[in-house]
Amino acid sequence: MKNGLEIQDDLEFISDRLETLAVQVNEKQQKQQESLLLVISVIALLETPLLPKNRALINLAYSNKAADWLFDATLNYIGKSRIPRHESIDSEYSDPFSLINCQITKKVNNFDFYIGVENLLSYTQENPILDSYNPSSDKFDASLIWAPVMGRKIYFGLRYKLRN
Repeated sequence: MKNGLEIQDDLEFISDRLETLAVQVNEKQQKQQESLLLVISVIALLETPLLPKNRALINLAYSNKAADWLFDATLNYIGKSRIPRHESIDSEYSDPFSLINCQITKKVNNFDFYIGVENLLSYTQENPILDSYNPSSDKFDASLIWAPVMGRKIYFGLRYKLRN
């Protein structure tokens, strides 16, 4: 049986070991928090993928005095955007591009005759669907579309108003 002095020494040893262990755990937690803050800081520095930082929109509309001819043109500028990393893409950013849409309308009585064009410059993204010929591949990806996938579209039509 141990005497009181030996028990006291054992308790002090255990207390010292617990204190050392607590300090080690505290240091480890502090390092983990610092690492987490570093990761959060790096993520905050990255731009949101596929979302351009710069955009501009200009719309010009004109009608003659009789208001039977209407002309409308819209220019939409889309700046570069960050492309998420993918083994099939070399570029880190997309190219900036512009879209131009125009429409002409002629009003006659209750009828509107119109003709227009969307994506006048016919700008499209090259290979919008990665590895599209092999959809079961690990490289297949349809989520990295940052520009139009269809070229120029010309349309025309007729509108009829029931009342003036």
